[in-house]
Amino acid sequence: MIMSIIAGGFVAGGLTSIVANQWRTVINESLDAGKLISIRTVVSCVVFAAYVTALQINVDPTNFYSFALFGLMLWLLCLLDYDTMTLPDNITQPLLWVGLLLSCTKYSMLSPVDAIWGATIGYMSLWLLNIFCVFVFKKQGMGHGDFKLFAAIGAWLGAQSLIATMAVAVIVGFITALYFLASKKHKNGAFPFGIGLASGAVVYVLCGDIVDMFLSLLS
Repeated sequence: MIMSIIAGGFVAGGLTSIVANQWRTVINESLDAGKLISIRTVVSCVVFAAYVTALQINVDPTNFYSFALFGLMLWLLCLLDYDTMTLPDNITQPLLWVGLLLSCTKYSMLSPVDAIWGATIGYMSLWLLNIFCVFVFKKQGMGHGDFKLFAAIGAWLGAQSLIATMAVAVIVGFITALYFLASKKHKNGAFPFGIGLASGAVVYVLCGDIVDMFLSLLS
């Protein structure tokens, strides 16, 4: 059973990388599609195989397939955000709605009310933070795709996950920003924060009980 899950994750990760390579030309015509099979495709295979293996060990079997889909969409968003600095609406919005709809079934760990509150707080928190940045610094603090991704994460994981997700996102975002500055990938100093948000969501999926216990001790 575990070997079939690893193999499935390996294939899914590779296909996701190939889709991202092709899709980035739709988002930004100046970028080529890249090779179908590349080092990044192999890395994608390994990363997603590791993710579904960890899911099998740490997550309730009832939620395994829904969280596998969640992780797959997050990985696709990470690849696209890295390449194009964009989180497409035609991924973030379906991700949000699937999370809300799953809350009405046994395949979610949330009630519909919890999912709605999670989505609302996720979106509004970053929207208000961006308004503050515009007011104080006279510039956008982040893209609107980040609002929608955080809302989707709230719909899947609930409002209680957002603090932990943001904590991880800030750390990963700082590392990503240093890399983008060092490599001069974007001259205006921008970097893809969606990678950090997705990383925070994955950490919460795999270690949510530990994170919640730690936060409760701090409070």
